Amino acid sequence: MQTDSLLKSILDNYPGINPDAALVMLEKLLIGQNMIKTSLLLSGGVPSGSPAQAGSGNQPDGVKSPAGVDPKMAIQEDYVQCCECGAKMKMLGDAHLAKHGLNKTSYLLKYGYAPKTALVSGELSKKRKESAKDNKLGHQKTEDAPSAVDTPAAESEQLKATPKESGQEKGGKTDFSLA
Repeated sequence: MQTDSLLKSILDNYPGINPDAALVMLEKLLIGQNMIKTSLLLSGGVPSGSPAQAGSGNQPDGVKSPAGVDPKMAIQEDYVQCCECGAKMKMLGDAHLAKHGLNKTSYLLKYGYAPKTALVSGELSKKRKESAKDNKLGHQKTEDAPSAVDTPAAESEQLKATPKESGQEKGGKTDFSLA
């Protein structure tokens, strides 16, 4: 189903719906549609050459963006090219996409990318992976952390909890305040 017919169907079935709410609903439907296509492809449930396999999103094959960029060729090893303006950069961030009135989700939907596609060059992605490995991100800390008793806060709490040196008790109860 084309994007236009989905939007028309939403507007027909929900009379009086706020246009922004209709667009959000459309965006969620398209994300769901892409997730179904991806699931089918991964499970082998989509026949070879079907529309779900040919176009990974709602962008027909051979259609170029306003800047003349083929979305399938926009993410390269050394740069990412914006499909809206043709600018080449290491990463398409939120600030750049906002200049075009888009966020990451709407950009991915508009140009037929999978919902979790990273808008970074292959080079930058590799650098980030190496940095994460060097900094041991995602690994459990191996050195022993100081126990709760060894911390200054715990020592302070222990002092508060000990009875007065005189050992006096008030009314059969031990006085735990500091002298």
